[in-house]
Amino acid sequence: MPPNAYKAVLNPSTHRAREPLVLTFIDRKEKRRLIDKNLYIEKLRLKYPAIDIQMIDFADLPFKEQLKVAYRSDILVGVHGAGLTHSLFQQSGSAIVEIIPHTLAHKGFRNLAKLLGHHYFSSHADERSTTTAKDAWQTDDVYLEEARFMELLEVAVKCMYNRGLLNSDVSR
Repeated sequence: MPPNAYKAVLNPSTHRAREPLVLTFIDRKEKRRLIDKNLYIEKLRLKYPAIDIQMIDFADLPFKEQLKVAYRSDILVGVHGAGLTHSLFQQSGSAIVEIIPHTLAHKGFRNLAKLLGHHYFSSHADERSTTTAKDAWQTDDVYLEEARFMELLEVAVKCMYNRGLLNSDVSR
Protein backbone atom coordinates (compact mmCIF):
# COMPACT_ATOMS: atom_id res chain seq x y z
CA MET A 1 0.00 0.00 0.00
CA PRO A 2 1.42 3.45 -0.87
CA PRO A 3 2.43 5.57 2.16
CA ASN A 4 -0.54 7.95 1.95
CA ALA A 5 -3.15 5.46 0.73
CA TYR A 6 -5.24 6.06 3.85
CA LYS A 7 -6.11 9.49 2.46
CA ALA A 8 -8.17 7.77 -0.24
CA VAL A 9 -10.79 6.89 2.40
CA LEU A 10 -11.18 10.55 3.29
CA ASN A 11 -13.72 12.43 1.25
CA PRO A 12 -12.05 15.70 0.15
CA SER A 13 -15.39 17.48 0.41
CA THR A 14 -15.45 16.76 4.16
CA HIS A 15 -12.02 18.25 4.88
CA ARG A 16 -12.47 21.02 7.38
CA ALA A 17 -11.36 24.56 6.92
CA ARG A 18 -8.24 25.65 8.80
CA GLU A 19 -10.40 27.16 11.53
CA PRO A 20 -11.36 26.32 14.15
CA LEU A 21 -8.35 24.55 15.53
CA VAL A 22 -9.25 20.95 16.45
CA LEU A 23 -7.85 19.38 19.62
CA THR A 24 -8.59 15.68 20.11
CA PHE A 25 -8.10 14.13 23.54
CA ILE A 26 -7.80 10.34 23.41
CA ASP A 27 -10.28 9.24 26.06
CA ARG A 28 -9.04 5.88 27.32
CA LYS A 29 -11.77 3.89 29.09
CA GLU A 30 -9.93 0.86 30.46
CA LYS A 31 -6.42 1.64 31.66
CA ARG A 32 -3.82 4.39 31.78
CA ARG A 33 -6.54 7.01 32.10
CA LEU A 34 -5.71 10.58 33.04
CA ILE A 35 -7.09 11.27 36.52
CA ASP A 36 -9.39 14.34 36.52
CA LYS A 37 -9.44 14.46 32.70
CA ASN A 38 -13.03 15.70 32.55
CA LEU A 39 -12.22 18.65 34.82
CA TYR A 40 -9.10 19.47 32.77
CA ILE A 41 -10.96 19.30 29.45
CA GLU A 42 -13.69 21.60 30.79
CA LYS A 43 -11.04 24.11 31.87
CA LEU A 44 -9.47 23.91 28.40
CA ARG A 45 -12.86 24.59 26.82
CA LEU A 46 -13.32 27.64 29.04
CA LYS A 47 -9.82 28.93 28.30
CA TYR A 48 -10.02 28.30 24.54
CA PRO A 49 -13.68 28.71 23.45
CA ALA A 50 -12.64 29.12 19.79
CA ILE A 51 -11.03 25.66 19.70
CA ASP A 52 -13.03 22.55 18.85
CA ILE A 53 -12.05 20.26 21.74
CA GLN A 54 -13.27 16.69 21.52
CA MET A 55 -12.81 13.60 23.67
CA ILE A 56 -12.65 10.44 21.56
CA ASP A 57 -12.31 6.78 22.44
CA PHE A 58 -10.89 5.38 19.21
CA ALA A 59 -11.95 1.87 20.30
CA ASP A 60 -15.60 2.96 19.87
CA LEU A 61 -15.15 4.06 16.24
CA PRO A 62 -14.85 2.12 12.99
CA PHE A 63 -11.38 2.43 11.50
CA LYS A 64 -12.51 4.75 8.70
CA GLU A 65 -13.93 7.18 11.30
CA GLN A 66 -10.70 6.95 13.31
CA LEU A 67 -8.80 8.05 10.20
CA LYS A 68 -11.10 11.01 9.69
CA VAL A 69 -10.82 12.13 13.32
CA ALA A 70 -7.02 11.89 13.27
CA TYR A 71 -6.72 13.63 9.90
CA ARG A 72 -8.83 16.56 11.10
CA SER A 73 -6.98 16.88 14.43
CA ASP A 74 -4.48 19.71 14.69
CA ILE A 75 -3.49 18.56 18.18
CA LEU A 76 -3.70 14.93 19.31
CA VAL A 77 -3.46 14.53 23.09
CA GLY A 78 -3.25 11.38 25.15
CA VAL A 79 -1.64 9.28 27.79
CA HIS A 80 1.14 7.11 26.32
CA GLY A 81 -0.42 4.28 24.35
CA ALA A 82 -1.46 2.87 21.01
CA GLY A 83 -4.00 5.65 20.44
CA LEU A 84 -1.15 8.06 19.75
CA THR A 85 -0.23 6.02 16.68
CA HIS A 86 -3.15 7.81 15.05
CA SER A 87 -0.65 10.63 14.61
CA LEU A 88 0.35 8.69 11.48
CA PHE A 89 -2.86 10.02 9.94
CA GLN A 90 -2.57 13.65 11.01
CA GLN A 91 -1.64 16.30 8.50
CA SER A 92 2.03 17.25 8.49
CA GLY A 93 2.75 20.10 10.88
CA SER A 94 0.19 18.92 13.42
CA ALA A 95 1.02 18.42 17.09
CA ILE A 96 1.19 15.44 19.41
CA VAL A 97 0.92 15.86 23.18
CA GLU A 98 1.95 12.81 25.17
CA ILE A 99 1.43 12.34 28.90
CA ILE A 100 3.99 9.73 29.90
CA PRO A 101 3.62 7.45 32.95
CA HIS A 102 6.16 8.56 35.56
CA THR A 103 8.35 5.43 35.33
CA LEU A 104 8.41 5.18 31.54
CA ALA A 105 11.36 6.34 29.43
CA HIS A 106 9.94 5.62 25.98
CA LYS A 107 10.78 7.97 23.10
CA GLY A 108 8.85 6.28 20.31
CA PHE A 109 6.14 8.89 19.84
CA ARG A 110 8.70 11.71 19.97
CA ASN A 111 10.65 9.97 17.22
CA LEU A 112 7.49 9.29 15.21
CA ALA A 113 6.50 12.96 15.45
CA LYS A 114 9.87 14.06 14.15
CA LEU A 115 9.67 11.57 11.28
CA LEU A 116 6.19 12.80 10.31
CA GLY A 117 6.97 16.51 10.57
CA HIS A 118 4.78 17.01 13.65
CA HIS A 119 5.41 19.11 16.71
CA TYR A 120 5.85 17.05 19.87
CA PHE A 121 5.20 18.01 23.48
CA SER A 122 5.30 15.78 26.52
CA SER A 123 5.30 15.67 30.28
CA HIS A 124 5.85 12.82 32.68
CA ALA A 125 2.94 12.17 35.01
CA ASP A 126 3.42 12.70 38.71
CA GLU A 127 4.21 9.77 40.94
CA ARG A 128 0.94 9.30 42.75
CA SER A 129 -0.56 6.25 44.32
CA THR A 130 -4.21 5.52 43.57
CA THR A 131 -6.57 2.91 44.90
CA THR A 132 -6.28 1.06 41.59
CA ALA A 133 -2.49 1.31 41.38
CA LYS A 134 -0.65 -1.93 40.70
CA ASP A 135 2.76 -0.35 40.11
CA ALA A 136 2.50 -1.21 36.44
CA TRP A 137 2.80 1.63 33.92
CA GLN A 138 0.82 -0.44 31.40
CA THR A 139 -2.35 -0.40 33.52
CA ASP A 140 -2.17 2.29 36.20
CA ASP A 141 -4.06 5.53 35.78
CA VAL A 142 -1.84 8.60 35.67
CA TYR A 143 -2.00 11.96 37.39
CA LEU A 144 -0.68 15.22 36.01
CA GLU A 145 -1.09 18.33 38.10
CA GLU A 146 -3.70 20.62 36.59
CA ALA A 147 -1.29 23.55 36.15
CA ARG A 148 1.21 21.33 34.29
CA PHE A 149 -1.56 19.94 32.07
CA MET A 150 -2.77 23.44 31.21
CA GLU A 151 0.79 24.70 30.53
CA LEU A 152 1.53 21.70 28.31
CA LEU A 153 -1.60 22.25 26.26
CA GLU A 154 -1.04 26.01 26.11
CA VAL A 155 2.35 25.45 24.51
CA ALA A 156 0.81 23.11 21.92
CA VAL A 157 -2.06 25.50 21.16
CA LYS A 158 0.26 28.50 20.76
CA CYS A 159 2.54 26.45 18.53
CA MET A 160 -0.37 25.64 16.23
CA TYR A 161 -1.59 29.24 16.13
CA ASN A 162 1.93 30.45 15.46
CA ARG A 163 2.09 28.40 12.25
CA GLY A 164 0.60 31.49 10.63
CA LEU A 165 -2.53 29.77 9.34
CA LEU A 166 -4.89 30.72 12.15
CA ASN A 167 -5.85 34.11 13.45
CA SER A 168 -7.16 33.82 17.03
CA ASP A 169 -5.43 35.58 19.90
CA VAL A 170 -4.58 32.90 22.48
CA SER A 171 -2.78 35.26 24.85
CA ARG A 172 -5.86 36.13 26.88
